[in-house]
Amino acid sequence: MSNPVTVEKFAIGQSVRRVEDPRLLQGFGRYSDDVNLPHQAYAVVVRSPHAHAGIRSIDTTAARNAPGVFAVLTGADLAADGLGDLPTDKSRKRRDGSPAFTTPRPALIRDRVRHVGDPVALVVADTMERAVDAAELVAVDYEALPAVAATADAVRPGAPAVWAQAPHGLRTLLADQVLRVPHSHLRVITVPSANGTGAPVATRCTRASRRRMVCAPCLPIRCSGCRTATCA
Repeated sequence: MSNPVTVEKFAIGQSVRRVEDPRLLQGFGRYSDDVNLPHQAYAVVVRSPHAHAGIRSIDTTAARNAPGVFAVLTGADLAADGLGDLPTDKSRKRRDGSPAFTTPRPALIRDRVRHVGDPVALVVADTMERAVDAAELVAVDYEALPAVAATADAVRPGAPAVWAQAPHGLRTLLADQVLRVPHSHLRVITVPSANGTGAPVATRCTRASRRRMVCAPCLPIRCSGCRTATCA
């Protein structure tokens, strides 16, 4: 019997003995791509190249007529069939106890993409190669919209909001879900880091070192580039 996996101390990034490595290193891993069934079909998702853009139209005519294609689906097709959005956690609360904004998660985006890689169409074909080829024929007419690519810009007044219903996304995330302090006790500023970008600084929070380790994974920076300051 193998020894149980034990955790001797609490720390983010603590080394834990891995029990699955021998099987994977010897080639005995089993993944969905290893499963092949008779008359199997293959699907490829067409994804947005834009961080923020409106969708004017999606032309799937050429893709539907490509060899071996069974179907090309868009968000409009899912809506026409009465398919709803993917389930999300609706139990989250704000500091005042009111429900947090629940972001809709459609399987295929219909109106506006909000990050690079947002799914806009699904192509199903008899082979993976044909599905990939047909996906490249899907023509999406985008209207590029302002986007934020740095945390320093995200906290500036007037920065484009991912959701109009939650205009203060980063501030709300830090206050409600990470630091768990009232909004009035939190201000987010930026300081130069080693790579020249701005790193958020959270004030009026306790146990700064642990908060720093929790905040860093939520933001595109290293833990060493994040500074949390407490106020007396």
